Amino acid sequence: MKKNIVITGGLGNIGRELCQEFLKQGHHLIIIDKNKKNYSILAKNFTKKDHLFINANIGSEKQIHMIAKKILSKYKRI
Repeated sequence: MKKNIVITGGLGNIGRELCQEFLKQGHHLIIIDKNKKNYSILAKNFTKKDHLFINANIGSEKQIHMIAKKILSKYKRI
């Protein structure tokens, strides 16, 4: 069963490894990271249908609301 999985810090070392493993398993990912520069490295491994990338800082309450809206606009549940 495919799951929608949220990974914060998804472009860091551990987050990137988690993303790659979950993608191999066929899951859909919601990747949140404030550092967009590593995104191109990770994006080579999967298609836009497999994931949603959100460039945001989860330390900001305003950005948390923006993240929630983006996730709920694409996925019914996580």
